[in-house]
Amino acid sequence: MAAVASLCASAAVVPSAFAASGDLPRLVQQAPTGIALGYFDDHSRGGDNHTGWSHDGSDGEPLAVSFQSTLRNVGPGVLQLCSGAGSTTWRDAFQAAPASLGTCTGPAVNTSALNFRYAIANHSDANPSTFNRWHLMDLQRFALVPMTAGGQQDTSRPTIWDTGWGTCLNLDGDMACEQAANAGNLNAGISAGYNKLTQEGAPDQAVIAFRSLESLGAGRYQVVAMSNPYGVFRETGTTTGSVACTNVDVTVDHGAGTFSLAQQAGTPAQCLLPRAIQTRATSMNGFDPFELAQADSGCALNTVDDPADDTDLTGHCWTHIPIFSNEAGDPLAPHPLARTNVQDSRAVTPTNAVLVAAGSAISTNLGGGGGTTPPVTTPKTTPTVPKTGVTPTTPKVIPPMTTRHGRSYARSALRKTFGSLPSSAIVSCRLTGGSTAACTVSWRRSGGVRYRGDVRVWFTSNTQHVMWNYGMTVKRTKRGSAARTTARTSRLGGTVS
Repeated sequence: MAAVASLCASAAVVPSAFAASGDLPRLVQQAPTGIALGYFDDHSRGGDNHTGWSHDGSDGEPLAVSFQSTLRNVGPGVLQLCSGAGSTTWRDAFQAAPASLGTCTGPAVNTSALNFRYAIANHSDANPSTFNRWHLMDLQRFALVPMTAGGQQDTSRPTIWDTGWGTCLNLDGDMACEQAANAGNLNAGISAGYNKLTQEGAPDQAVIAFRSLESLGAGRYQVVAMSNPYGVFRETGTTTGSVACTNVDVTVDHGAGTFSLAQQAGTPAQCLLPRAIQTRATSMNGFDPFELAQADSGCALNTVDDPADDTDLTGHCWTHIPIFSNEAGDPLAPHPLARTNVQDSRAVTPTNAVLVAAGSAISTNLGGGGGTTPPVTTPKTTPTVPKTGVTPTTPKVIPPMTTRHGRSYARSALRKTFGSLPSSAIVSCRLTGGSTAACTVSWRRSGGVRYRGDVRVWFTSNTQHVMWNYGMTVKRTKRGSAARTTARTSRLGGTVS
């Protein structure tokens, strides 16, 4: 996966045709698609060498609403963000207005309140991890807002916010943001007339995560997507930001511990825009989503399951469950219990939203939204429509999921995880919306070993490919031995087309 180019590099830069120095972008959020509800394996604290969510002493695995959403720059100028070298956690950024994307020598139109944050997801055995990367903060926010059947806000249920991890942004790229924490200058942006795909099912994606089913009530919700919600990026015209949304129905059985989500067809004409955008995460105000994060040094994951070994666990940096204390009860490093950073008390807030037309500017409806545009010298005025001659880049259309596809991809996911799968394995799938299938699986192996669990598969896309992704929770049992669970979330299965 390519890293973001340095300030002095330009070989991979895609120019923004016909833009002029001083032109500003216009950031229009598109409605979320491919929405699904599943488990969220936030490895930002412990990494892939944690004990696993099913182990005694570990926190319960959190849940998350995942989705795809596109941010479109309708021009006339590029969105150009730059920062100097320095910290390996937070870096101050500034917004420039060059004639073409990839250069930071254009007029500086905003030099305050912008940040890059190094996000730590620890979801690969590379060093640095493939998904430990620099994210641009505050470009987008997402919320799950409860609504009534009649389309009004439902204040009896809370609003749940995204993880606050920021946006993985390259130069007109999808998720190829800079990986190295000690990288030099950072350079990211979106050309006029281009789209930025905000989700690909990657572990460092912005998802709406929450602690447990108890946080979620059954009923209808809107997945609300907001661009520039705090007004800290300069845009053309007198308003900032944009809101878009998609309706979903959530079913929850608290007694059985089960859930499902169905995405509704069509794009709503009105969105439930929260009146108060969740407080910004910064390095200074105590709301750092990665305050406790620790980057793994890289390790070889155990990927071969031994059916005769009850302590053998795949998908971790160790082969056997480690001993976590000595005879005196003192903990032993380096294998911490599973912990998640999805414990922010601000993640769930009372619902207080206003209905606005989809596509509305946030600052128009909320008197500045979550913030106001900093006072700077106004660049020359230009039309707010995209310049002609620019070919937008858009993600490939995601095909519908079928139960046949679901069974095939679920079997492939199980083979990727367990190495082999008997032909007698039972795989049954149902469609749950958002090009997603939920499957139940079971099979047996010699020695009385039995596997049973759930596999979720779904499609995502970028400008070049449609991909299939998977997540699973499978329990292995054997009479006379302790049960153990293998969990996976947001793994790339392969390319469909």
